Amino acid sequence: MIDRTFREQLETHNNVEEVRQRLASGSYSGRKKTEAEEFVRSKDAAREQAAKDRAEAREDESLRIARKSLKVAEDANDIADTARTWSIVAIVVSMLTALVVAFVQLVYD
Repeated sequence: MIDRTFREQLETHNNVEEVRQRLASGSYSGRKKTEAEEFVRSKDAAREQAAKDRAEAREDESLRIARKSLKVAEDANDIADTARTWSIVAIVVSMLTALVVAFVQLVYD
């Protein structure tokens, strides 16, 4: 019961750096030292896990942005293909128009 109460005190009234300093200065001994060391380890592990979670979230966001960029690039490529097709159609129509004009001039002149 004393250990649990001590752990609750650590959780409630102390930050990890204070406990780390007290451990370094020898303020804790016996079971309290063991409990304080476990408190520091658990807080460090939680901090490391939070950092990993943030890094993973950043990676996920980067991947989402990359996929969206790829989709935009693919759409732009499709638009460029359509524009190229229409420009070819316009060239063919203008060439046919020029031929018709030349033919009409030959026939009526």
